[in-house]
Amino acid sequence: MDKPNLLKPIGAVVLVIVIAIIIIAISKKTAAPIYSGTAAATSVPAVTKETDGTLGTQTATTTVKSKSTSPYKDGSYSASGSYMSPGGLDNVDVTATLKNGIVTDVEVVGRPGDPTSQRYQDKFIANYKVLVIGKSIDSVHLDKVSGSSLTSGGFNAAIEKIKVEAKA
Repeated sequence: MDKPNLLKPIGAVVLVIVIAIIIIAISKKTAAPIYSGTAAATSVPAVTKETDGTLGTQTATTTVKSKSTSPYKDGSYSASGSYMSPGGLDNVDVTATLKNGIVTDVEVVGRPGDPTSQRYQDKFIANYKVLVIGKSIDSVHLDKVSGSSLTSGGFNAAIEKIKVEAKA
């Protein structure tokens, strides 16, 4: 008579235990709060012994502060960027608001040299914001927005000036 093979059931039990441990470890990591930018306070109840022998509770408060690692100062910055179009030199004025190195608001005012440039700048201005707001200023670089590649060049030049000014 053959002996029963116990390796398969034992291996299955070990596999289930390993998977359970991994799931628990992952859930603990994702459940931890992440603090950034502002101070956060947490209250933790602590058990204390009263003088009459009964137990009471006391609240301890811990304040956690995190420092921004952005090399840019918060604020609103403006710069002009120019570019050469077939009609001549064109400009765009850009104002960007930064918070912890993130663009929270941006405005572009076009200063075209001719009606064709005006049309391309208008297309750019109508569609660029979704590509910029909420992004790190270091990652902002537009190639072509709504068919306007030259206006993007002026915008990028202004953003580079703003980055220099915001670091100062």
